[in-house]
Amino acid sequence: MGEKSRELRNIKITAVALIVVAILLMSGVIYVGIAMKGGNATVLVYCTANHILTLDPADADDIGSLAPIGNIYETLIKYSSDENGLGFLEGLATSWTKSTDGLWYNFTLREGVRFSNGNLLTSSDVKFSIERALSMDSPNTGVARIISRSLDLNSTQILDDYHLSMKLKQPYAGFLATIAQPFPLSILDREYTLEHYSAEDKYAHEFMSDNPMGTGPYMLETWQKGSEVVLVRNALHWRGWSGNHTDKIVIREVADAVSITSALEAGDADIADVPLSNLSDVADNPDLAVETFRTFDIEIAVMNTVHSRTNHSFMRDPSVRQALSYAFDYLNTSAQLYQGNMEELNGCIPNGLPFSAESQPTKHFVYNLNLASDMLNSSGYFLDVRNQRFNGTTMKLVVQVGDPLRIASAESYALSLRRLGVLVTVEEGDSSVLEWKGNWDMFFAKKVLRYPDPDDYVVPLLVSSAGGGDFFHSGISDSIIDSAARAASVGMSESSRLEAYELIWQESKENPNMILIGQPDCVLVSRNLEIGFQFDPVMRLDFYTLWISA
Repeated sequence: MGEKSRELRNIKITAVALIVVAILLMSGVIYVGIAMKGGNATVLVYCTANHILTLDPADADDIGSLAPIGNIYETLIKYSSDENGLGFLEGLATSWTKSTDGLWYNFTLREGVRFSNGNLLTSSDVKFSIERALSMDSPNTGVARIISRSLDLNSTQILDDYHLSMKLKQPYAGFLATIAQPFPLSILDREYTLEHYSAEDKYAHEFMSDNPMGTGPYMLETWQKGSEVVLVRNALHWRGWSGNHTDKIVIREVADAVSITSALEAGDADIADVPLSNLSDVADNPDLAVETFRTFDIEIAVMNTVHSRTNHSFMRDPSVRQALSYAFDYLNTSAQLYQGNMEELNGCIPNGLPFSAESQPTKHFVYNLNLASDMLNSSGYFLDVRNQRFNGTTMKLVVQVGDPLRIASAESYALSLRRLGVLVTVEEGDSSVLEWKGNWDMFFAKKVLRYPDPDDYVVPLLVSSAGGGDFFHSGISDSIIDSAARAASVGMSESSRLEAYELIWQESKENPNMILIGQPDCVLVSRNLEIGFQFDPVMRLDFYTLWISA
């Protein structure tokens, strides 16, 4: 090839790459490490400490299952989050409309889409997927609640093969968000799934957990439970396979952080989740690249106000909970424990979700032990002759077993409380017991995204159990917050929702029920290969756009 031909060829390659970059930036996702040559990648190995529990999206509610399900299946629409705004993108639906009363949603499906077995996607598959999720009612996780608040078995009407309508039980402003992530409403192949219904497996739940069938870019090759899932290309995927894509994805479950970093260093993994506490192990390795991404996860310490469980009446006093909020060292926790990979939170709505910045303009509580002490004194909780508060009562801080970051965070907080004269212990326990039945005073936990709407955080964290919230059974009850949350959920305009969330943010300072520790990043470490990938804060890794050159 002559010099001029090579030069023209390079110009064309560069131009195409720039066009691709522009398209990806407009699509609402973050793109990293765009490779300039390629393309016969074969196998990519992704290591994670998260366990894959099921491949049935109608009963999945965990981060581990998200990776395979989100790449095998697809949803009607997808969530978009970028610097230019927040909204929704086309998925299996190419367009949708909403009635002025907020009750009816009409969808137009993408034509010519096939499941990986060759069956065509039609409206009957969507209706079936909705009704199966509602009828089966996610026996292991309860994730069906996400759509059951809006839809019932009579909601979906098929107009023709590519048009359908859904009538909500009542208006719900977050409805589109509930169907924009893989759980529980990934779209299944009706014919394939019904073939495996039986008296022993009524909804083919056991079968579909092991034998998924979707329209996504990948399909299941093998699953060795507790070890690895292998995905291969779905040759029938509607987006096609031109350009750079990986043929096979190996999702490998690795038990501990040391094994994950060892796999990266040895070249046995191409990309991996590395816990923040272990980043120092890979920071100086020139063969590894560290990338951080905003997630919608938030770290919290829930305050228990149920006297019958704690026998600590002082935890029912809002002024005490305010003082306790001033006793947490937020900045040091982020800088030292999370190595700077955690954003501050002004309220329980994560940064990046709709209304987060507008309704939560400032942070209510900052670290100030002197102020915390003054507040306790003014509320009558003085130091006694033993230099102790609360009559020498010991507060119990509880953390999930085997969670080093949260244990360190709780231990650091305990030191501050002791400086205030509060007796405190830090214990590890099983969250399935602690969240519902424990006698803890504060429980250190993570709230992860279930669907990308503020309602997904406000209701479970701030609304009372009578209002359908209080996930941790902390006993929180605030009529102002409950009323405002109801108004936000049915708000037909952005201004009405914003007003409601502003009121909730203001009231949460007067009556706090948790310490908002921060919003941690997701950290992915990859080998310095020619690798590109998109990170979606809802689905996380989209393997269709994740590849390495051979």
